[in-house]
Amino acid sequence: MTADASRWTRRVVSTLPCPDWTSLEHGTRPWILLDGARSDTLESDVLRITRAFEHRWVWRDTPQEYRNPGYRDGPLLVPLDEALFTHALDHWFRQQTGIILLASDDHDTLVAHLQQLHQLTGSDGLPISFSLNGARALEEFCEGLNAHALARLFGPIQRFIWYAGNPHQGEWLVADSPVSGQAMPALDEPLALTKADEISLDQASLAWFMRDCVRSVRQQTSAYNDPKNDPALWRHADLFVREAADQLAFTLERDVRRYVDLRFRYPQAAFSTDNVLREMLTSRHIPGKQRLVDAEARLSTLVAR
Repeated sequence: MTADASRWTRRVVSTLPCPDWTSLEHGTRPWILLDGARSDTLESDVLRITRAFEHRWVWRDTPQEYRNPGYRDGPLLVPLDEALFTHALDHWFRQQTGIILLASDDHDTLVAHLQQLHQLTGSDGLPISFSLNGARALEEFCEGLNAHALARLFGPIQRFIWYAGNPHQGEWLVADSPVSGQAMPALDEPLALTKADEISLDQASLAWFMRDCVRSVRQQTSAYNDPKNDPALWRHADLFVREAADQLAFTLERDVRRYVDLRFRYPQAAFSTDNVLREMLTSRHIPGKQRLVDAEARLSTLVAR
């Protein structure tokens, strides 16, 4: 692994093949945590498949129950069986409607823990919304929190398994509790972040973004799927992201991502020799999105000459 790549690699979260039921049915109890906000028919679908009443709306019996949008827009916890797993594999996981939890059989303890995870407390004392069904946020917290804070986030949960990406292209990810084999108590209050936690989470967020940019380049440019081109890929991705943020003052990920895309798609000489293009990109008083639209039009003109 190159020095550039090692700065952004995952350290806690791992990839795994698409899970099958045989890998889940033995050992620690599997559960599925579904996102009610993504389906109006979630509960009826679960009942139709399982024919059992073992599901629990996590926000029931909490202040969230009577607040908009209501508890049915929150998480639904269900013991996972083969029929439900098969349906989830076909319909829910790739839409990021649910994730798999491996945890003890204690339904009440697990629900109590999950009830505390709908929001966290920032170092300034203000609430921060959070959802385990947010694939990016879950990955960033697993990567960014220190072992003590991460163990508290996991609580009685031993393992998270989730799908990250779009329905057509993505990967399965897994993260284990740092105290694997030893269940931690459930949270009795929202997890409080320190300033150091927040700095580390910011770095984890940047690392996620870098990995995603590199993944996007690989998908669009077959040459970068060759491992021998990895050093150049990571080196240029790192350079282009820093250019976008430091020299061109793009502040939105959307704009940084588009700039990186332009840098990889168009001849590099244009960015250093064409004064019109340079003026377009460095005009900070113009919104980033418009600068990039103008820059792409200019690049297309240059290539067509």
